[in-house]
Amino acid sequence: MEKMVLSPTIFQTSQINGQRITVNHLLQCEGTGHEVFIGHLPRTLFEDELLPVLLAVGQLCEVRIMMNFSGNNRGFGFARFSNKESADNAVKYLNNFEIRAGRRIIVIASKDRKKLFIGNLPRTTTVS
Repeated sequence: MEKMVLSPTIFQTSQINGQRITVNHLLQCEGTGHEVFIGHLPRTLFEDELLPVLLAVGQLCEVRIMMNFSGNNRGFGFARFSNKESADNAVKYLNNFEIRAGRRIIVIASKDRKKLFIGNLPRTTTVS
């Protein structure tokens, strides 16, 4: 894929609560089925390498890369596109894509889960 120069006026990155979030301020993105999960990211990969690959398949609204305390990513993230077709293209064309020599990423449709799991509670805990 061709190397792209990303405009800082379109995409803005911030780090919040263990995530690096890059947002496209020119798009209003709403609806479901527009998000994909990206796995097997190299731990030293950041937006400068990931965004051009994602932009090749559609209009990108937001990318969230999960981070750990060492400053490296946790090996996975999420990308939200402006429409379902772009998200489907990401799954179709980028699943098993070689993002670096010998390093292939996994791209699958993200599930919209509206449940929160809270573990390690004492058995005597009740809901009131």
